[in-house]
Amino acid sequence: MTCKKIEIFFKSFIFFFLFFSLINSNDQFELLIGTVDEQAVTSYELNQRIKILINTLQLDDNIENRDKVRESALDKLIEDKLKISEAKKLEISIQVEELESFLSQVFQFPVEKKKEFSQFLDQQGIDEDIVKEQAEADLLWNKIITQKFSGFISVSQLEIEEEKNVYEKNQGSVQFNFSEIIINKSDDKKSLKKIQQIKELLSQNTNFSSVASKFSNSPSSLQGGSMGWMFSSQIENTTRKELEKISKGQISEIINTQNSYKIVRLNNKRIYGEKNKRNYTIMNFSSSKDNENFINFMRNVRTCDQKFKNSEFSENVDFDKIERIEIDDFSDYIQNDISKRKIGEKTKIFNSANKQFFFLVCNIFGGEIAQIDEKQIENNIYNRKIRQLSRTHLNKIKKLANINIGIE
Repeated sequence: MTCKKIEIFFKSFIFFFLFFSLINSNDQFELLIGTVDEQAVTSYELNQRIKILINTLQLDDNIENRDKVRESALDKLIEDKLKISEAKKLEISIQVEELESFLSQVFQFPVEKKKEFSQFLDQQGIDEDIVKEQAEADLLWNKIITQKFSGFISVSQLEIEEEKNVYEKNQGSVQFNFSEIIINKSDDKKSLKKIQQIKELLSQNTNFSSVASKFSNSPSSLQGGSMGWMFSSQIENTTRKELEKISKGQISEIINTQNSYKIVRLNNKRIYGEKNKRNYTIMNFSSSKDNENFINFMRNVRTCDQKFKNSEFSENVDFDKIERIEIDDFSDYIQNDISKRKIGEKTKIFNSANKQFFFLVCNIFGGEIAQIDEKQIENNIYNRKIRQLSRTHLNKIKKLANINIGIE
């Protein structure tokens, strides 16, 4: 009986030793996990893709973060296999110089420093060949899309005129420059879980454009999620309301739309068509929060030339004139209010710490409206079309492909 126990213990010890050895040597251990159109997909490739993604997103390399990015790393690996396969069918190739130049741009190192870049990858435990394969797939795909669709994409004068009319109607209106991450609701529970994981990644100060490039289902993922400048009227209501809530550089909560979950980042905001940023000359009025007569004083303020010291309810009210202050110098919530005001109009009362204050607009400088650039409108329409066709074509290839992956 004792011998039997020793034998079982010995076998268990050997099993766990081998098991943990495999985990510790995960990057060196290669296991076939599936095929994509008869191309092998190995555990080594997947582990390397996960490591690259974690490094790109500047996350801690731990089990929790690996689990979060694993599905996206696998999706990207499958797509890259399909892109390279499609390029071979079409006999499209790239030169070594193109690949080196592309890597230099993406990873922001001079081409002549490629040896140092190789050493950096080696220090991070990242296989340079896997990095090059990923870059090669992106370059080849750009060539495929250009070759396949660029000759067929046209932008009519009617399209330009229609978009130009939208721009003309919106001159002087607010424009938002924002980026998005979209997860389609193919399976509501899985989609919600995925967008929640993405939100958690973003809370770790990961780069939004990198996350969008790797995870988003939107065609904008090709541009790191960037949607460029859009008018309020062009943005779906729930998204617009979120953008109005947040300040420049901030990220929204999860937005639940009919067909997807979405997270947006506000990159910038402006008044469309302005050649020069607005400058304001204002009167600034402030008082302590416990001054109940402040609102009565505000009602009596009419012009910048008034004798405010002699005004009723002016006791305990401070005021001063500020000349030519740029709109960007105001905080976002003040910008939202003051940008709607004309000369002689007052803002609402704001609260800060123990103070309450409002502004009276004395003069506005700048803000002249520039002419609309038709060439820029044409380029915007063309880029939208090429992004949409790129995503649609890749989805079509994926549907027709023979993809067999033995892991969930």
